[in-house]
Amino acid sequence: MEATVSDGGILFYQWQESPDGTNWLDIIGAVGPSYMPSTELNTGQIRQIVFYRAVATNWVGGLYPADDLYPSSTLYPASNGYTASANSNAAQITIYPQYRVRSDNPMITFTDKSLFLKGVGNVILTDPDTGDILYQSKSFNAGSVSTSVNMNEIRAGLGNPVVATLPSDASLTVEFTAVDFSLFEKAAQVGAALTYGAPVPVAQTIKATGTSLTIDVTDGVPAPQLGFSEAVCYIQPVGAASPIIRDGTAYPISEAGVISGFTATVDQDYKVWYFVQKATAHKATIGSLMDPKIVHFSASFAVYANVGGSANSGTRVGWLYVTVPKLKMQANANISGDQTNADTTVITGMALSEDDQVVSATTYLCGDVSNPLAYYVYSPCNDAEIVQGIAVVGGLVSLPISSVKQIPVYLVMPDNTLVKPTSYSTGFTYTGSGLPTGTSVSTAGVVSSGTATGDGECLIEWTDGENEFSCPVNISVVSA
Repeated sequence: MEATVSDGGILFYQWQESPDGTNWLDIIGAVGPSYMPSTELNTGQIRQIVFYRAVATNWVGGLYPADDLYPSSTLYPASNGYTASANSNAAQITIYPQYRVRSDNPMITFTDKSLFLKGVGNVILTDPDTGDILYQSKSFNAGSVSTSVNMNEIRAGLGNPVVATLPSDASLTVEFTAVDFSLFEKAAQVGAALTYGAPVPVAQTIKATGTSLTIDVTDGVPAPQLGFSEAVCYIQPVGAASPIIRDGTAYPISEAGVISGFTATVDQDYKVWYFVQKATAHKATIGSLMDPKIVHFSASFAVYANVGGSANSGTRVGWLYVTVPKLKMQANANISGDQTNADTTVITGMALSEDDQVVSATTYLCGDVSNPLAYYVYSPCNDAEIVQGIAVVGGLVSLPISSVKQIPVYLVMPDNTLVKPTSYSTGFTYTGSGLPTGTSVSTAGVVSSGTATGDGECLIEWTDGENEFSCPVNISVVSA
């Protein structure tokens, strides 16, 4: 509905419904200029007639309604596509069943082990500002996302028996374990700097032609080990009983490969250990002041309808995608391994939610979800397991002569939410009947009107190959 004021007042709206057009009840929460009625039928009914109207109140002088006390108000016809009766000054809506409700929809639950990775877990870490991929693994074998909220009591004054329990300090933590190794992920946990060209140990066997030793530097120039300022090497005679000569003495070695301070035996073979700078060697430098990296986190789980609670028996029914826009790593760069267990990559972090109101000092605004902690998106393999029917809001498409208009058909979800389809042609068929001369409906549901006015109907059908739903819609061509 539309209402205007000319005296500078403030408009308040209250929508009401009635089964007979005489006895009216306020609709809780319907206090805006528009209202979308529910299309759900009462139990056992094949159709249902409901009257709707809106009460518009003009408040002048800055006064606001107190409780349910309203001043004189004016009733306006509802401008929702239906004609208001002159007797009731309200809109009459007849609701027909256009889809069947199913009770076998697969549910996503974490407690009955319906979520399985099955060796296909996938995780991606990206830069939250640029979207560049920083890390990706398709080898996750375990993962969890847990939420919590502080429900501690807040007492209103010393000795006051009144206790207010307010939720606060909401948090969301992420923990994933991959069987593959990632230096980036370990570095991100502690905010370590990553660079290439790190020194790595190498070994070379040479035969002494004199009392001094010089190695071949063709494959790499000797470089200082990390933490040292001078390049050194360690020498072991081949076949010697002792693993390292002279108790592990470090001998200086030049960039030309000349070893200082060591006296060799002619014709003796020696193995020399030293370090060279390797271009592809990745180095993580962990500082004393750890500053974990903030990343955009996304992961995917395979969702199964299991059999008897078994993780190895079931049918894939969809995917669950978990997205954390800003994940602060938890300062854990541990490395562990033995002869039977490989080191794993563990992502642990805490979700962040930036509150813009802190900066603007608008402290009275609470419950803002413009910066959510995370998103869960469930995508079913078979849409028919979710879609409950199709519907056209208002049941009428009105357009002037010589024009075009899309039929606004929606998919009906289990909670009666109406969702716009990704395509008006895929799965849909449109059959017109009794349309005005020159008016037609395309395969994509676009009505093209001719030069003649009048009314007709179009039957919309949708199928996914397994289930079929239908919905009629009135077509009205009016003068321009």
